[in-house]
Amino acid sequence: MHHAGRTWVGGRIYVSDRRLYFCPGVLVRRRHGVLRLPLAAIAEVDTLGRRISIGALGDGGLKPRLQVITAAGERHAFTMRSLNRRAEQLRALLLPQRP
Repeated sequence: MHHAGRTWVGGRIYVSDRRLYFCPGVLVRRRHGVLRLPLAAIAEVDTLGRRISIGALGDGGLKPRLQVITAAGERHAFTMRSLNRRAEQLRALLLPQRP
């Protein structure tokens, strides 16, 4: 799932040798579109733990999340299974990209 605005959108994440893609589910694809992030534009990959508070309900704080921050400062949050393992895999993909 991807945090888009105030809602969470179900879908799948794909990573190619050049980009990270988030493809929303068929029913919401027209409204949200496909997210394409060039790997070279990703500045940081982080995991966020659970937050228990009223404000956490809206931003997905009740679940652990993968946060991708671009060089332009855009923040994208995702929830998925095997979150820590996938975050490490994404970091390993980005390491050769860094000078």
